[in-house]
Amino acid sequence: MKFQEIIHDMGRAGQQVTDLGAAEGAAGNISVFTRHLEDIPESYQETGTISLPTPALALTDGWVVISGTGKRLRDIADHPEKTVSLVQVLADGLHGKVFSATELRPTSEFNSHLGIHEDQVARRGIPYLAVIHAQSRHMAYLSHLPEYSDTYSLNRRLLRWEPETVITFPEGFGMIPFEVPGTEALRQATVEGLRTHKLVIWQRHGQVARSDESVSRAADYIEYSETAAAYEYLNLSLGSPVEGISVRQILDICAAYKIDQHFFKEDEG
Repeated sequence: MKFQEIIHDMGRAGQQVTDLGAAEGAAGNISVFTRHLEDIPESYQETGTISLPTPALALTDGWVVISGTGKRLRDIADHPEKTVSLVQVLADGLHGKVFSATELRPTSEFNSHLGIHEDQVARRGIPYLAVIHAQSRHMAYLSHLPEYSDTYSLNRRLLRWEPETVITFPEGFGMIPFEVPGTEALRQATVEGLRTHKLVIWQRHGQVARSDESVSRAADYIEYSETAAAYEYLNLSLGSPVEGISVRQILDICAAYKIDQHFFKEDEG
């Protein structure tokens, strides 16, 4: 892929989640893995070799384009040289060459991003993957409540508001119990969660979404999930006056779109 195509996509997605209220200040981060990277600007110079935070043998010779720690996602479109660096994974899968236009470090969540790319590429053989972490307020709030603290309960409550949510997330959302940001425990749980879900919630923190189509598509997943959470929050704030889409209606949607839904059953309809 061409550098500018990736930056354009990252910039659009960065603004999208900012407009959603999910990237306050320097919150949130974006990364893209691509097997080939073309037309790197001359301003991006090699600045050294780093030890990767997790082994990445499946990414050998590929590139990770990643937002910098402390940088605003909304600034990527206009100032990529101040917000984004490149890491080329070396042959041993343990080290990477860093290229940047200014002094910056990859996001503090680099270990989770790299782990997701490694796992998805190794398992599926894909040449491209986008990962985005954002912190939308309604979803983050709901994840503080005990009733939303596990994957089953979360999906029972959030899949009931729009048919689009059921169709877009036939596998539902995954819930990752709280772990300290940037830790190995969070990396492992996130990698595992994203094997079966394209979006997971970091409890009391935010969401992480993956897409092998585009960063913008991953940002769409953030937006879909936050919309579901906003409906749920609104219903709670009004004293839960409505049930949302009924179980029977959800099962009808699943039947019409040939969706294998695990959170609602025929005997409930």
